[in-house]
Amino acid sequence: MNYDDIYAFSVGYNRPVSDRLSIGFGAMYGDDMVADDERTLTLRLNSFWAAGVGVEWPCTAARTVSATLNYIQLDDAPVTSPSIPVIGSVTGRYSDRGTIFLAVGVSFGTEPTSQQLA
Repeated sequence: MNYDDIYAFSVGYNRPVSDRLSIGFGAMYGDDMVADDERTLTLRLNSFWAAGVGVEWPCTAARTVSATLNYIQLDDAPVTSPSIPVIGSVTGRYSDRGTIFLAVGVSFGTEPTSQQLA
């Protein structure tokens, strides 16, 4: 496959809303990774954009719980297959597709000692 230059941009902002809770927002964009005439049916690589919001809560000094809700929009990705004997080429276009996903995580560490706090 002949890949084009791939450019992706992202931006995010995280802000504490209390002593024990912070909230973050982010967005991302990626351009077409493959020209329309190089795209295959099995590898859809096309432009996309995404946005999300997340929260982070340190429940103890050594444990943090986080959750993010994200939306990603994949573009239509027109495709044309190489010629297949008897039936010819398969051409088409994926429909625009948006996906929402939720990610939840827990990070574990060690409790800070009195020497680390000093």
